[in-house]
Amino acid sequence: MSLVLRRARAVALAACAVVAVPSVVAAQATPTVQQIHDKYVAAIGGRAAWAAIQSMSQKATVAAGAMGSFTSEQVIARSGKMAMTITAPFGELRNGFDGETAWGINPMQARRSSPAPRPMRSSRARAWRC
Repeated sequence: MSLVLRRARAVALAACAVVAVPSVVAAQATPTVQQIHDKYVAAIGGRAAWAAIQSMSQKATVAAGAMGSFTSEQVIARSGKMAMTITAPFGELRNGFDGETAWGINPMQARRSSPAPRPMRSSRARAWRC
C-alpha cells in the first residue's frame, strides 16, 4: 500500500472516530442532581448516620509564602455553636458563636461581640440538612 493511500485511510478512520465518539458519549445518560445526592447519602452511610453526627471539626494549614504559614481549627455543633482559631505569624485570631452571641478576638483589633444575626441561625439548619 502506498504512503498516500495509508495516510488517506488513517484520515478516514480518524474522521469516523470523531463522528462516532459524540454519539457514544451522548448515549450515556447524565445523572440528575437527585441521583448524585442519593448516591452521596448512601456513600456516607445514609440519613440516619448523618443525623447521628452531633459535631464536625476541621483542621487546615496554609502556606502563605513570605507571610509564613497559618493553621486553622474549627468545631461546629449541630446546635449551631461554633469555635474557630486561626494561628498566624502575627498572632491568634478566635471567633465563636455560643448560641446567642457571636464574638471574635483579633490581636490587631479590639475585642468585639454582637447579637447573632438571623442569617446565621437560618443557615445553621441548611448546613446540617442531608
